[in-house]
Amino acid sequence: MSKTVCIFAGARGKDYLFNDCAWIATELVKTGWDLIYGGSSKGVMGAVCKATVEAGGKITGVLPRKVYELNHYDKSIEMLVADTMAERKSHFWDKSDAFICLPGSYGSMDELFEVLTLTKLGYMPPKPIVIFNKDGFYNPLIDLFDNMVSHGLMPDDRAGLVKFCSTPWMVLDEVNKETT
Repeated sequence: MSKTVCIFAGARGKDYLFNDCAWIATELVKTGWDLIYGGSSKGVMGAVCKATVEAGGKITGVLPRKVYELNHYDKSIEMLVADTMAERKSHFWDKSDAFICLPGSYGSMDELFEVLTLTKLGYMPPKPIVIFNKDGFYNPLIDLFDNMVSHGLMPDDRAGLVKFCSTPWMVLDEVNKETT
């Protein structure tokens, strides 16, 4: 039985972000993972899609209809089209055994915080949630979580629902450790 990992990532990004994110996608394929992601062929998402296809892996995109109509997706992969963002994210939650957040923006944060909330409230069973903190990209998020704990808004165990990893191989180790 295959395992599916959901990738949260930006549809933009500077070139220096792409290689490590592509390497993560390639190694996920090599270790038996299928991927589901936001569907764009641009930015960090595009690097992940291209690397997955080149590695012979299975990747499914899920695009909101408005973005689908822009034709910013790889026509060679399976693409699901959602009428709402909630419907789009429900595909992610229902089909995934783990989640990896790569560098991204509003959409990635929305997806990350929703999966954390669903897990915290028990609407989703605990699954690995890993953040690739490339070059400290997510250090402000670590500080935010620490601030929430220090102000009594979140207990330490809730902050521990997510694992921050500073290298691509740590991301792979964490995801594979958590699902074996």
